[in-house]
This record gives sequence, C-alpha cells and structure tokens, in this order.
Amino acid sequence: MRLILISICVLVFAIILFALFGSKLSDHQSDHVRINGGGQYYTDGKSVFYRKSKMKDAELESFVDLNVDSYSKDANHVYRFNNIIKNANPDTFKTLNGDYAKDDNHIFFASNIVEEADINSFEVLKCIWKNNLNSGSHYARDTFHAFVRGVILEGIAPDKFFFETMNCEDIPY
Repeated sequence: MRLILISICVLVFAIILFALFGSKLSDHQSDHVRINGGGQYYTDGKSVFYRKSKMKDAELESFVDLNVDSYSKDANHVYRFNNIIKNANPDTFKTLNGDYAKDDNHIFFASNIVEEADINSFEVLKCIWKNNLNSGSHYARDTFHAFVRGVILEGIAPDKFFFETMNCEDIPY
C-alpha cells in the first residue's frame, strides 16, 4: 500500500512539473521562437537571444542566424554566439567550412582574425568528421602559410599541406 502511495505521489509530481515546464522551448518561454528555424538564436518579437542571454546590441529587424558554428549577423555587427566579432563587416561576411569565416578584409577563426592569412587564396581543408565529408576542419592553407585553428604552422609548406581524405577524429588538436 505504501509503495502505491509513493508511486501516485511521484506521478502527480511529474504531471505538475510537465504542466509548469513542459510547454517551454529550450529553456525559453513559449512565446520565444527560433530565428530562421535553426541554430540557437531566439526572439520574443522585441529582442534577440542567444540561448538564455539577451543580445543587447542585436537589431531584430535585420538579424540573420547563419546556421553555421553559431555565427550570426545584423545590419551593424557580426556575432559568434552572443559576442560581437570586432572588425567583421556584416555586408560581406560569410562562413567557410568549420569555424572559419571571412569578409572583404579578413579571415576569421571563431571570433579572431587569422593574422597573415591571404584572403584571395585561403582555403579550408576538407576532412571526414563522424562520416560527414563536408564537415568542418580546423586545418587551412593559403599561398604562403598552413594553419591549424587559425594559427600559422611554422615550417610547413602550404603546397604540401593537403589531405586526400582525412579522418579528423584521428588527429589530436
């Protein structure tokens, strides 16, 4: 009898929790909707949120979730997660493969400018990640340098730095 009472109490508690929290979308109130149907950016119709954090500088009317590695932009700024990427031009910003992106003046890895990267010859090297050939890579090159995670690999000739097919899961970074 005691076991039945405990089971009923647990069931009632679960129903109450579902009634209180089951209608929320990813820890946001139910009136928050995803921007562009993907990513982790939301709006309540007045502001833009990254996960639970309000993005104080984001302009809702022009905000676009780029759906790649938590990049987004509006008319005034480019963002990674909820942080503004300094010196990024939202008019020309586009994502590349992996955490790399570029605008008309810079190559970026995550939120940082890749120093000495040649914007005209820069390419991200493709690799296999969890059986997806087009998944992102931390490896890149241009005419002058080889890069890993946006840092120059000294002593490596960029024309010799390539992969026929690379399994990124086997490479420590």
